[in-house]
Amino acid sequence: LQMIFTSALTMAEQAHQEGERLRGEILRRLQDRPEMAWLWSVPGLGAWTAAVVWAWLGDPLRFRSARQVGRYAGLDPSVHQSGEADWRGHISHHGPAILRQILVEAAWWAIRARDNPLRAFYDRVLSRLGKRRAIVAVARKLLVAAWRGWGGQRGGDGVGRGGDQKKTRGLCGSPPPPPPSPVAGRPQGRVGPPGSPVQGGRQ
Repeated sequence: LQMIFTSALTMAEQAHQEGERLRGEILRRLQDRPEMAWLWSVPGLGAWTAAVVWAWLGDPLRFRSARQVGRYAGLDPSVHQSGEADWRGHISHHGPAILRQILVEAAWWAIRARDNPLRAFYDRVLSRLGKRRAIVAVARKLLVAAWRGWGGQRGGDGVGRGGDQKKTRGLCGSPPPPPPSPVAGRPQGRVGPPGSPVQGGRQ
């Protein structure tokens, strides 16, 4: 049994090292793309988070509203209707799970700093939503901010207009210069606290 266990640990470590190598190669290939600079400018999005958002959203102009973006990622609240009852429950979990996971991890990291709009938003909704649903709301706000900034860079003048534009004001900055190498740049660690929807891992 010990030999099986040590063999499994060795294989797991080798898989982890290969994953890190592939991640570094992906970031190296993406670092000169101008849209990565826009995504990377959103507070809370590290290089790996930006890469995952870039890969899964595809063309940001295919989404007409923040609601569509949240629904695509499965971060929209599920709606239950029965007769006259109409209430919103947990998120729908539709769409790519890895995108939700990475965004939730990024959200936990983003709210650590108390002097930013995401932390202020989290504190504002915490008592009403509870910890798990509040952090998902932060993750959804991160995604919408990334979509809006990227869509604007692509020439989508109508992207994000309306009520959702006001909600993410302050998260999308001016067009940034091309980012430095993400492999050697900003810290990529994203760890949720005990009991969070996502724990461990790196972004």
